[in-house]
Amino acid sequence: MEQITFEFSGVRMCIIEDDGGKYLNLVNLVVEPDYRRKGVGSLAVRWVCQEAVRRKKKGVRLLAMPIGPAEEQVDKNDLVRFYRRNGFRLLADNESMIWYP
Repeated sequence: MEQITFEFSGVRMCIIEDDGGKYLNLVNLVVEPDYRRKGVGSLAVRWVCQEAVRRKKKGVRLLAMPIGPAEEQVDKNDLVRFYRRNGFRLLADNESMIWYP
């Protein structure tokens, strides 16, 4: 399994995994609180989606789960809305989300 971690201004951490399957997995995306609602998270998500296309994957999968210290966590409903705005669909389990090119 290949794991790719990157950071840039406003993104504390973004981890994606390629387990050799059909999808690229977005494991973790943490945007600094001061950079939220400024397009930085969407930029990171677009890069992950482009990487999936570059690797000829069927799409990107993720679990919409708040992480990190409680005072910095984003509400789960806001998290789902964020990913929906970025083209992801919520699956039947109400936690998994998927993006197709």
